[in-house]
Amino acid sequence: MATIGLSIIVRDEAHVVLRCLESASDLIDAAVVVDTGSRDGTPDLVRTWLARHGIPGCVITEPWRDFAHNRSSALAALRRRPGIDYTLVLDADDRLVRDAGFDPAAFKAALAADVDDVEIRHGGTVYRRLQLFANRLDFRYRSVLHEYLTVPDSARTRAFAAGLAVHYGGDGARSRDPETYARDAALLEAALVEEADPGLRALHVLPRAELSGLRPGRTRDRRLSPARGPRSLGPGGVRVPAQCRPADGGAGGTDGGGARAVRARDSGGAGARRGPPRRRPRLP
Repeated sequence: MATIGLSIIVRDEAHVVLRCLESASDLIDAAVVVDTGSRDGTPDLVRTWLARHGIPGCVITEPWRDFAHNRSSALAALRRRPGIDYTLVLDADDRLVRDAGFDPAAFKAALAADVDDVEIRHGGTVYRRLQLFANRLDFRYRSVLHEYLTVPDSARTRAFAAGLAVHYGGDGARSRDPETYARDAALLEAALVEEADPGLRALHVLPRAELSGLRPGRTRDRRLSPARGPRSLGPGGVRVPAQCRPADGGAGGTDGGGARAVRARDSGGAGARRGPPRRRPRLP
């Protein structure tokens, strides 16, 4: 039977992190939590929970840099733990939900693919995202914001994690922080100065234009939003080698290493509509 390790990055998530951990408790065999500067006791809560449930794991404290760097750091730390076959990535405000009759042992015994799509439920929107993948392979994230998973060419097979889903909570620390958009804008501006990859530069320009005019206390002007779907759908996608793409091939650009960028709509998600928006008929 395959083993699963949980990978999370957190900061000031004491109000939600135990809910996330409890939702995964019957499925995970280890956990690596990277804390980037909590001041609300999140690390101690996680350590106590791990000890109480007898789940091997650790809380690593490291400085915040950006989403891709810190998420990739958490993945690398989990790869260093022996005996873990698969990585499951969650956010602290996520929780796992299961279909009726879901059997954790049978689910883990059936795991065989290098990458697995997991259903994401965000309000009324349902889509799929790569959240579960082989721990032995060098998966990494890219993009300082709206980060996406880069799948190594050594990943050969792809499947769907049937019976399991991630429920997006939307009540984490970022969602409650009035300075979130200002910090995001600063992060994107710094990335534009340093980033040489033209593809990543393009991903950073539009969100920066949206966020740069926001001030503390102001809400996002939804008319400016480039993506009306869940946060992770944004400008980023999922880079997947051709051999791991769905049978229909999907769309998306190809990067220099032969990996392919698969947008959310290519994974059964809710991508942007093509063509002009439909107009409602005018009533007499």
